[in-house]
Amino acid sequence: MDTHDIECLLDAKCYPHPVSDFKLRETHISWVILTGDFAYKIKKPVDYGFVDFSRLSDRHFFCKREVELNRQFTKDIYLDVVGVIQTADGFQIANLSIDGELQDTEGKLIDYAIRMTQFDDNQQLDHLASRGELTTNMCIQTARMLAGIHQSLSPLYPKPGELGSPERLKDAVAEDFDLIFRSPHTPEHAEQLKQLEKYWNAFFQNHLQAFNARIKEGFVHDGHGDTHLGNIVLIDNDPVLFDCIEFNDNFRVMDCMGEIGFLTMDVESKGLMKQSNALLNEYLEQTGDYGGLYVLNLFRIHYALVRAKINLVKCDPKAPDYTNQPDFLTYQSYFALADSYCQERRHQEPALLIMHGLSGSGKSTVAGAIASTMGGIRIRSDVERKRLFGLGCNDPSDKKIYTSQASDMTFSRLTTLAELVLEQGFTCIVDATFLHKARRKPLQKLAQRLNVPCVIVSCELKTETMTQRLIEREKRGDDVSEATVEIMQQQALHQEPLTPAEKANTIVVSTDNGIPENLQQLISAKIDNSGD
Repeated sequence: MDTHDIECLLDAKCYPHPVSDFKLRETHISWVILTGDFAYKIKKPVDYGFVDFSRLSDRHFFCKREVELNRQFTKDIYLDVVGVIQTADGFQIANLSIDGELQDTEGKLIDYAIRMTQFDDNQQLDHLASRGELTTNMCIQTARMLAGIHQSLSPLYPKPGELGSPERLKDAVAEDFDLIFRSPHTPEHAEQLKQLEKYWNAFFQNHLQAFNARIKEGFVHDGHGDTHLGNIVLIDNDPVLFDCIEFNDNFRVMDCMGEIGFLTMDVESKGLMKQSNALLNEYLEQTGDYGGLYVLNLFRIHYALVRAKINLVKCDPKAPDYTNQPDFLTYQSYFALADSYCQERRHQEPALLIMHGLSGSGKSTVAGAIASTMGGIRIRSDVERKRLFGLGCNDPSDKKIYTSQASDMTFSRLTTLAELVLEQGFTCIVDATFLHKARRKPLQKLAQRLNVPCVIVSCELKTETMTQRLIEREKRGDDVSEATVEIMQQQALHQEPLTPAEKANTIVVSTDNGIPENLQQLISAKIDNSGD
């Protein structure tokens, strides 16, 4: 089919159902016709090398493949594959048999379409972001959705050079750089490109062992492959992933952190750093995949370069105002984002922040705010304690996970994770009561060994307010913490005071009136002075 044929399909007579309105959406490989209740996606007869829809049989195959794959993520959007037939009266949409044959319909089959339940595309996350309406909570819900999907997929164990192997990623990035290098550049920018490529290759080589370890641990799967904001939509306020890549398995089979890297990069390209941080932290909390931080920025750089490349090839290299073309300016912004992930690794000095305070004092809220403003990673004792016993974040537990031995295991786990986070250049916020010096000491020793600043953030709140918060939280039953008023009262009786040396590196936060607006400045100042 061609553009003229598609325009002919913008006629209610072509459809076996009422049509309320027509809208046409177009990409470089497909047309999507919106009719009101249903949307019809038709693949263009194109061959770009990485995707080949030039033959009718191929378009039929990939239509079926797209429906099959996307039903892993949403069962309600992708309905079936239908035929586009030509009759004496014009084009018609017709049902097909299981074998793809026309059912009791006269006419010539000329193409295929995917029939989908139409949704409000104003609720796509990219549109919400462009309107300034993409909230932190939406990103948290999206992270939970992706975590659930990733945990449901079967792991793959590729050998070197196979789909999903680090060698495939390295080849893809090499192709990105090669295409970008072949475009016109100033000498200064050419040098930036060389430095970025040099950094990425060195970073990749240094983390090759981590990539291969993650294969053995089951983190590679056949996933979605295109997890950007434009492929996630809110339906009844729940995020739904759609439009996975069906035409190239190489784009889809990857380490699950690749999909998180792609999405957080896309969010950050809109300048939404806090939303990106919330998404990443929630995903890590849900999955426990803190080891994914080893490879996260490699994927972020890769997908930022992909976006940069796509915009660069749209530019006219012969145009006199080459560097002022909108697509070139967009290319520059994505290149700068890719480079920022390198700069982040080169120059970022992480810090270790130890939360401190009774249950109900607002530690977790403050810890989350610190992570958001400082781009840090929060590790919660309540979550990791449950994880050690095979429980999810909001699963109910019993007393066995609160024994002395269980607490020892939990705090040992927190120290192990904190080391992993800090080694990857991220500030780490460890969220637990830390009411006893023996619990704080291992983290303080870790900070000394890694030569990173260590600051204690102590949360205080009136007893009656803490009591009320804990009662309300227990009634709601929606919090990962299971601390009660009785537990808080016991904590108050048996807590050990901070030592004079610890107090010198402590910020006291009174949470009666919420989170102080200057909290980040207070922490930064304390970090700067921690070595004095």
